[in-house]
Amino acid sequence: MSYYVIETRYIGANVDGVTNSHRVAISETPARGSAGDRPVIVTGWCGAINDWSEQAHGSFGTLEDARDYVCVRWPEFREVDADRGEVSRFLIGLERMSADYTREWVWSDAKRRVTATTTDEEIDRLVDEWATQAEHEAGDEAQGMALDERAARALCRELREDLAP
Repeated sequence: MSYYVIETRYIGANVDGVTNSHRVAISETPARGSAGDRPVIVTGWCGAINDWSEQAHGSFGTLEDARDYVCVRWPEFREVDADRGEVSRFLIGLERMSADYTREWVWSDAKRRVTATTTDEEIDRLVDEWATQAEHEAGDEAQGMALDERAARALCRELREDLAP
């Protein structure tokens, strides 16, 4: 039996609005191209459909070899439940917080720290601080996540405007 590593990546215009935009699956079935007669593709680009691109990364003789390839190629992976037809599924990179979750997550600190005179540069520093906390700090319910920085900045600016005389 062979195991195939298949990478899927969102390539659309709204990449910031798509969570889990990069994933890899190990499957017992090879990838198929998106054009014409949908040929089997073991290694190489398979095409793109609806802003999602697919790339085949080869055939492996054992599941362990396929998993080792994933671990080396994408060291920042998170294993998640496999979809139908997959043996294993991995999300690559940090999980992106939704805009709503970001706003909820930074709300109390933003409310405490943003004033009517807070500058855009100070907002940028706050957002950088929160992004670092979300990505690295232990004990945090959002540890290992990527902050939606646009949503955090927008919240801070809204707070600042609400406080303006």
